[in-house]
Amino acid sequence: KDNSFIDAQRNYGLTLIELEDYENGIATFNKILQNYPDDVETLIILSGFYCELEKWTEAENFINAALLNEPENPKALEIMQMINNQLGRN
Repeated sequence: KDNSFIDAQRNYGLTLIELEDYENGIATFNKILQNYPDDVETLIILSGFYCELEKWTEAENFINAALLNEPENPKALEIMQMINNQLGRN
């Protein structure tokens, strides 16, 4: 797995999202996941993006996948807690 290539793709996707080109930004992250389905950082980024859109089911799906790979990841656990709060779970 070439981390520098993944980092470059992630940066490109984040730049597109910052430019409000959400469709291509999300497509970039989905392409990373096609090649590296267990890439925790990409899963966390997508979950956070869906949280911002208040699409809690999508956010939860991505954060669950991240936590399957890294159960103790602090950022993933923080996002999961936020999702649970939004969905009225504790």
